[in-house]
Amino acid sequence: MTFKEKFDSEHIWHRKVLILELFHNSMRLRNVRWSQRDTASAFGVSLGLVNEDLLLARLVKEDSGIDKCKTRKEALIVMRGSH
Repeated sequence: MTFKEKFDSEHIWHRKVLILELFHNSMRLRNVRWSQRDTASAFGVSLGLVNEDLLLARLVKEDSGIDKCKTRKEALIVMRGSH
């Protein structure tokens, strides 16, 4: 299963952002010129979504509690309120 297939089949928002982040960071290790735009293209999503997901993934990994949010939309509201 590819990262994109796993991303598309995942229903839990915080797992989706971690999958996208893992793919993005893996590609950056292989190619230092890999960008968020490249990840957006590979996943067929917007650059804005990639940017938000990478920020959300960082918060999830920091054990900020944001993964307790029921939806990505709720997490974005919490994230924006904390910055």
